[in-house]
Amino acid sequence: NLALGKFKQARSWPDLNACLRNINDILLKFPDIHEIPHDVLFAKTLSQCLSPVLPGGIQTKTLDVYKCIFGKLGNDLMDSFNI
Repeated sequence: NLALGKFKQARSWPDLNACLRNINDILLKFPDIHEIPHDVLFAKTLSQCLSPVLPGGIQTKTLDVYKCIFGKLGNDLMDSFNI
């Protein structure tokens, strides 16, 4: 929740990029994560980072976070959707 709270404090693109890096680092640091806390807020925050008005670097970093999430939660996530 602390990492998500930093997004509210981000005032510039470098701040936003740092938040995304922080989230990615947390996901990489804890390989046994099987669920995302505050998943709705997390999903909304990430989707906002894909806004076309933001620089491409922010969108790329956001896609890196998604890649990490799907790499970790891929099977568990698909199971939750009964796919």
